[in-house]
Amino acid sequence: MTEAISLKWFSMRIDPGDTTAIITGRLERKGIDLKLLPQSVYVLRLGGKFSIDYKDQRHTPVVYIGEGKFRGRINSHRKWLKRLHALVAETPLQVKFCFPRGPDEVALHRELEAFLLSEFKRKFGALPLQNKQHERVSTAVKFQEKTIGQVLGPGSGKQFLWALRPLKANDFAKIE
Repeated sequence: MTEAISLKWFSMRIDPGDTTAIITGRLERKGIDLKLLPQSVYVLRLGGKFSIDYKDQRHTPVVYIGEGKFRGRINSHRKWLKRLHALVAETPLQVKFCFPRGPDEVALHRELEAFLLSEFKRKFGALPLQNKQHERVSTAVKFQEKTIGQVLGPGSGKQFLWALRPLKANDFAKIE
């Protein structure tokens, strides 16, 4: 049996209006090697007292799980992030990054993204609010699950006051 890949996550607050240069500067100050961003996995979350009610009153602040090319992708996310932020204006946004590496430093970002999406759907009954597709999970790679619950779930000690659910008329609602 293959040993599970250890995961280290970095957290950072973002605002929808942050430019790529501002975000890049924050990443550099956190000691993140920008050359690794194309091989990263990131989880966009609400950072305050609001979470998203997914199904059967299971809630989490996670709104999107993605991989690779974060600097370019944040620009494509900016439009819906601004709309979401306008709805919960006092709520900061947070992004968690991981740079998964296997033996011989092989990048495993696609495998981790697929694993996170699968775990999210299993736990919350749906994909995150802004994810449209479910990637295929590789059975050849195993990840240590110690930090997965903190990244996908509410996190330890969080005291959410609201769990929001978009209604059918809302652009954020998923068509099932």
